Amino acid sequence: MIISNTNDISNTIKVFDVLVNLISEGRISANPNEIYSMDLPYYIMAKHSKLNEYYSFSIINPGKEVIQCKLISKENYGDVILIIEPNADTLLIKENLTTKVKKIITYKGE
Repeated sequence: MIISNTNDISNTIKVFDVLVNLISEGRISANPNEIYSMDLPYYIMAKHSKLNEYYSFSIINPGKEVIQCKLISKENYGDVILIIEPNADTLLIKENLTTKVKKIITYKGE
């Protein structure tokens, strides 16, 4: 994963925050050999704790919904867990995301 600006750093922290919560709930494997760094628009890929499935994690930021949805749809790696910031435009996301997502999580932050 190449982190090129402060927005990418912020997004990476948010994705890992969600990942840590899912690990603590026992839904994602805590085995570091089952968590992989990915190229943008995805940040990580992690294995489900009980199923033999991997999930790709991405995030949608307000004001960037259209381009991020198009990138996610173009670079679809399979089961996507989509993290949406609370003030992102969900209508724009619905209109521009052309791939299926496994789960949508609203990032609540601190």
